Amino acid sequence: MIVSASEFKCFQERDELKDAIDSCFKGGEGAVSEYGTTVKISANEEDCNKVKATYGWPMNGWCTGDVTNMHFLFSGKRDFNEG
Repeated sequence: MIVSASEFKCFQERDELKDAIDSCFKGGEGAVSEYGTTVKISANEEDCNKVKATYGWPMNGWCTGDVTNMHFLFSGKRDFNEG
């Protein structure tokens, strides 16, 4: 089933996008980048399912046009399986 991107919420700021990534992808726990990025949420299926329901899936369909700083969003992430 193909779902229109307009049916999902767009990310408004970097922290919102970072939380979604941390909810769905493991790795980087406790890592701090030069930009102050830390993993605040441990990836788990329940939170990731909420992200998928809110922002859509797969991740390449996420609406991120309003997020201007993408630095280190995936720092330390080991798993990018969108299956």
